[in-house]
Amino acid sequence: MLCTNVLNRRKSPSQQLIKTELRGKVVWVTGASSGIGEELAYQLSKIGAFLAISARREDELERVKKKCLRKYKLLLHASSSTLAVEVQILKKTCYIYRCIFPEIDVLVNNGGRSQRSLFMDTNLDVYSAIMELNYLGTISLTKHVLKHMIERKRGKIVTVSSVMGIMGAPLASGYCASKHALQPCKFLATDSALA
Repeated sequence: MLCTNVLNRRKSPSQQLIKTELRGKVVWVTGASSGIGEELAYQLSKIGAFLAISARREDELERVKKKCLRKYKLLLHASSSTLAVEVQILKKTCYIYRCIFPEIDVLVNNGGRSQRSLFMDTNLDVYSAIMELNYLGTISLTKHVLKHMIERKRGKIVTVSSVMGIMGAPLASGYCASKHALQPCKFLATDSALA
């Protein structure tokens, strides 16, 4: 009986709910050129979500976009369903997404960069760049998208963090600090309700 259950896994009710809830929704995934963001793009494409994907590496982002369109083209219906947007200038990015997609239903803040170096050997510019991307980039994008979600009275924001933001780890002091700075993001719903 146990072997049969393992071999014939059924989707749980919560998996079915997620699939139904996200089909046809506009989901913006940052950091979609590799890792968690890349896999999220594939999985969201598979269930029929409309994607806005962004990342720092345009060539890798284009590769992910093409794979989403090639692999899940029947679910996407048109090449314009997946849009690669440039995130170097926040206002440009927001302008692009508002023109293409009138609203974002889900924002997945996944973009970021890591660090592997000793504290004493790491230039201050590295810490500045990590905080700018991992923390300030997330906060500024969230503030912009959240404003529109509040106006519409709907939307979801997901911020990918790390256990390293809670516990810390060697060779990653800047990365840990940037992920620790994101911990208050879990209170966005409370803050927004008070506004």
